[in-house]
Amino acid sequence: TLETANVNLILEILLLMVFLTFILMIIESFFIIGAVGMAKTVIETGNPSLSDMFHYGGEKLFDFFIARFCLLILTSILAALFIGTSLIIFSILQFIGSNILRFGISLFGFSLLIISILFIPLPFAIVFDNLKPIDALKKSYRFTMDNKLPVAILFVFIKYLYEFSSYFTMLIAAIVFSAGVLALPWHADVSDMNPYSLTQFLTNLFIVIAITVLIFILISLALSIFVFMPLNTLWWSLLYMDRKTEKRKNDKIY
Repeated sequence: TLETANVNLILEILLLMVFLTFILMIIESFFIIGAVGMAKTVIETGNPSLSDMFHYGGEKLFDFFIARFCLLILTSILAALFIGTSLIIFSILQFIGSNILRFGISLFGFSLLIISILFIPLPFAIVFDNLKPIDALKKSYRFTMDNKLPVAILFVFIKYLYEFSSYFTMLIAAIVFSAGVLALPWHADVSDMNPYSLTQFLTNLFIVIAITVLIFILISLALSIFVFMPLNTLWWSLLYMDRKTEKRKNDKIY
């Protein structure tokens, strides 16, 4: 029947989305763990190479992927807990309104933020301490709890650095767009333009907008891949190694 076909189509789409999510997680995990491996090489020898990325990416990919999968399960449970509970309460007590649903979504968003901060050191625990997934999750949690202030400062600093870069990229895009618009042949009264001229004008305007968007995307990608991602990985690696060395010194003293 038509209903069965629709249900099967929805299931197929969901399965495809799950499959693509896992593929993207694997690819992303490879590059993240490989970048951390390169940062480790920078700190230890000062001579990184792409072979370090492939070495650590291949060696630690499985452990990091399993650890991230555990976090995915945790976030799914939290989503079911906060949003699901809010939906149940809303369906029973409709006079409360949609505020309870907004509250549940807000709690879920806040919990995602906390989880992302708590487990930032996860790939560093896997690479620098050679830990398995569960041990790495425990270590990253302990590391964050033992170094709340440095972790919070670096997290906020990197966040605002990303925001500043977005303003810089928007400024470049605005300059390109303004220059393109000023270069267009303008008429005193657009209503007096014949259909051909109007079509040509709109086409040129569309080209200017398309070029502006393309430049914005390219600059954003270039800054993210070649500037902020390496700096982000290196700074977190330095913090992880510094706190780790400091802890060892304190343990020897006591």
